[in-house]
Amino acid sequence: MRRSSFAQPLPDGERNRARGHYADGSEVEGGALVYPELAAAGLWTTPSDLARFAIALQQSWKAGTAFLNTVQAHDLLKPGLNNYAQGLFVVGEGEHLRFMHSGGNAGFKSTYAMYLESGDGVVVMTDGDNGSYLGGEIVKAVSSAYGWPDFKPRPVQPAPLDIAVARRYAGTYRLDVFEGRYANRYDLQFDGKDWMLVMPDIGATRLVPTGAASLVAPETGESIELAQDGTQDVVLIGGRKAHRVPHSKLL
Repeated sequence: MRRSSFAQPLPDGERNRARGHYADGSEVEGGALVYPELAAAGLWTTPSDLARFAIALQQSWKAGTAFLNTVQAHDLLKPGLNNYAQGLFVVGEGEHLRFMHSGGNAGFKSTYAMYLESGDGVVVMTDGDNGSYLGGEIVKAVSSAYGWPDFKPRPVQPAPLDIAVARRYAGTYRLDVFEGRYANRYDLQFDGKDWMLVMPDIGATRLVPTGAASLVAPETGESIELAQDGTQDVVLIGGRKAHRVPHSKLL
């Protein structure tokens, strides 16, 4: 992994590096923020180097290598709370058993996965805050091309939406539980023909009705359900409850 470093910031003479971008396309100040949490946010690397790490770990788990013996590799990949091992997410059984991780810093989003039995894997790194959606599509495309048992594209079957009911849900919502750098604001819009969800990180994305009270965003996979919380209309955005924001409280 000769193209990897925990230097924060990178030396001024290092020119061969990506520069991060916010969701609106503007460049992150200085190209990248400096993080003191080196283990969590300080690694500079390349997709090839990250793939080399995943391959070495998979081979160590399978048969032991000079990198790690099998005991060490199995200990490293033993899932604990919420399927997290030592810094890696481990899920599945048999041919589905895999380790993976997704995340990023401001202006960068990345994801990777490695199947432990077959040694098949994928690494996607992007230089934009919208990159998680692109990365997800690339992983699905690779899965489809190579016949992997997981990460299949989710088929969307259009179905009639109860327009009379759905119209009253158009408006602005905020998630009840929210952790994020962007504004907690989601606009559900209907122009008389098409539905859109305007999200704070990627802007507007089209919605396809999939039932009397449900829609999905094909480009992002975001699901929308129109629901009730007592007497209040709420929407579930990817399963997360969001309440309507009165116009008087919008800033």
